[in-house]
Amino acid sequence: MALQRRTLISGRLAPTLGRAAGYLADLLVWSALVSLLELVRPYAIGDGADLVAIGVLTFFGLAVSRAARADLLPATRRFGLLLRDLGRAVLRRLAPKYAVAFRRSEGVVPLPDRALLGVLTVGAVVAMAFTAAGGSIFTALAYCKAQISYSLYLVGLASIWACLAGVLVMGAISGAQWVQQAESLPRSRVRVPRRLVIAVGWIVGMVVLALVPGLVSIGLVAGVGLVAYAGLSNAPATPYIFCRRDALGRPRFIPVEAFLRRAYLTLLAVLTAVVAMGQAGRLLESGWPNGPFALTQAIGQLATLAALMLLVRAAMHLTRLTGGDTAPEIPLDRTVWVREDVAQPDAWRAAAGAHDFRIVDAPQPPREGFDLVVGDPAHPQRLEPRPEADREALGWQVLRRFHVVMRRRFYKRMKRLMKALAAADTRGGSGYLFCPHAWLVHGVVRDVDVTRRGSGSLVGPGIVGPMFQQVFSPRTRRYLGDVFRALQVDIVFFEDAIRWPDLKRVFGVAFEIYDQQRGPALPRHFVGIPRVRVLVQEEPAEADPMPEQPHPTPAPGHVRVLVILRDRGGEEEPITPAPPSGRRREPTLIA
Repeated sequence: MALQRRTLISGRLAPTLGRAAGYLADLLVWSALVSLLELVRPYAIGDGADLVAIGVLTFFGLAVSRAARADLLPATRRFGLLLRDLGRAVLRRLAPKYAVAFRRSEGVVPLPDRALLGVLTVGAVVAMAFTAAGGSIFTALAYCKAQISYSLYLVGLASIWACLAGVLVMGAISGAQWVQQAESLPRSRVRVPRRLVIAVGWIVGMVVLALVPGLVSIGLVAGVGLVAYAGLSNAPATPYIFCRRDALGRPRFIPVEAFLRRAYLTLLAVLTAVVAMGQAGRLLESGWPNGPFALTQAIGQLATLAALMLLVRAAMHLTRLTGGDTAPEIPLDRTVWVREDVAQPDAWRAAAGAHDFRIVDAPQPPREGFDLVVGDPAHPQRLEPRPEADREALGWQVLRRFHVVMRRRFYKRMKRLMKALAAADTRGGSGYLFCPHAWLVHGVVRDVDVTRRGSGSLVGPGIVGPMFQQVFSPRTRRYLGDVFRALQVDIVFFEDAIRWPDLKRVFGVAFEIYDQQRGPALPRHFVGIPRVRVLVQEEPAEADPMPEQPHPTPAPGHVRVLVILRDRGGEEEPITPAPPSGRRREPTLIA
């Protein structure tokens, strides 16, 4: 009987008493906090004193969090875990995994993706609600402080301050990045210190915003964002799409430029909502912040300046990201710069025009760049037309010289890039993904986590080595775009064992295929190159494969990859080689 009574006490009653003690501890801790806040309410005059109370509340929250992790406050711990799981679920819902497809699969009709539309709608509704409510928000807060609960009032005010502080932090980071980029430029291009410009700009901005009502500030933020969005809408369409599968396994897609425009609109809606929140107490008033919410109004004005900086910086970044007028997807406009008259100008001009060359006669080089120059014998891109040749021979000379210059420039830069890759610290993976003709990818990507991210995914892995814009000129990237599109190659993959001489031979054969107009590139075209084995693979852009489906639907897009591997011997399938062409060292384009 004693053993049974001991088992009953230790097995049932003790855990119950322990849980009750834990819940009692939760109740005592939170009751003490609320009581303390209510006791100091008569002494909290203005939001400056509220700042001290919120600081104490934050410190108390950190202490309670540590106690909850130690399982001293079980109810608080369970509530915290519930909030964490809810937040993760919302993030998974709002940020699905995408894969990049360079081309759409034939016969697949995916559903359009409504990415970011929910966040965009909520942000716009909240911005309009705060603008319409105006000073009623702070009137309600003051009433809550005086008549209902000081603790509830602090929670509401702290939420507003958290949103404003988030915008301020992002604005400070954006300004610091701007200063860092400016300091990396040559000194001759930096005439005024950017730090001084930012400091003076913030001071002038605060004075200007103090002289205008809050409604004008909200309209200024919305107007700047809409003007920048109109500029982004004029960006050229690209064939790239983001692909994913929804919860039911159905393929969905969204064009990349549409996703970027929606992302900018979402940023605009969120920033406008935050600015409307900070300016709600002075929508129709002007002047320096005053009254019981003077600190909140000052933070709101600083957040307005930070929002303007973020919108401008985001627009500049997205414009640069999409390529603008120098996107690699734009076909190269072959240009010959003529510095002075040459012999028989009409003959070679007509021959060059027949091959779609644009001739620019000017003492200074064209601002958009050039490919060949006539009249400068010492220039590496010089063109010296032969006066005794006929029109067909002159056209062949101009075209051949153009390809020689562009490919020599590419080989020189690519060799430098290979040295940088050899010196880079790479962990994991077996090779590199190279696609300089795509504005979406800014550098060489290591093939890390390709299986987990999706076979066609280039979003997420870090860039290895220097950026493409630091290595290749925009005209070189556009030239490579013309070549790779003719070969129907989206990505070039080469493993670590491939050295630059072997990679150069593969690129030489690829250029030869382009010259002889034998695209698309096939494995048989590369037979005979020593020490390498070249394959061509078409891989689906599948971000979230669903192997549990018995008959999974194909991905809405795919990529065509030129795979360059080290030839380690062994048997391989017999491939009929292409007709020999002598493997000329110079371009052999057939007119």
